[in-house]
Amino acid sequence: MPPFQTLLRIFFVAVLATSTLAGVVQSPRSERCGLCEAKQTPLSVIIPQLQDRITPKIDEMKNLPSDKITPEALGPIAKDITNAIHEVTDQIQLFIDQNVDLDILLADKPGGSQRLRLAEIGVTVAGLVSVIVGGITAVLKAAGSGNAEAVIQVLLEIVVALVTLLLRLGTLLVGLLTTLIPMIPELVSLGLQMGIKEILELIGQ
Repeated sequence: MPPFQTLLRIFFVAVLATSTLAGVVQSPRSERCGLCEAKQTPLSVIIPQLQDRITPKIDEMKNLPSDKITPEALGPIAKDITNAIHEVTDQIQLFIDQNVDLDILLADKPGGSQRLRLAEIGVTVAGLVSVIVGGITAVLKAAGSGNAEAVIQVLLEIVVALVTLLLRLGTLLVGLLTTLIPMIPELVSLGLQMGIKEILELIGQ
């Protein structure tokens, strides 16, 4: 079986490429008001809220005894994590579809008049990614070799959700993914840096 790093690189490139196409053909979320949501929950709120929501689940996953790290035990936890990420991804796509003003999205707080710099948002996103990747790494180290392949398949669902979120954020905020590369050593150690660079070349960012 290919090393986990190789699998992640393959998934990173494949998911980002397919997500790029999906983002083009998705119908607008006309029943929702992107501007209204952005005013209530700008990115300075959305990303920390997501981290707060999934951190207990990440901790639950990391605290599983090695003999309990099975697809059956990890599956419900991974589902909760991916659902939370998907909800935020959907909201980011709403902002893209409705072309919400970046001044509102980058506000330092709901209704705030100060605009955060891209690097400041990058720090927040990097913190989120570090929590997720740290949890995945810890589980992989603790997992037994007997069911490693099945465990990897469950964890890849989280990786796919995370990668899709990063692409949406990169579409919303051009240059964000490039900003994130040196800020997330965990991604580099998992072999994802190559995937990011290749995708950035493909989509011309």
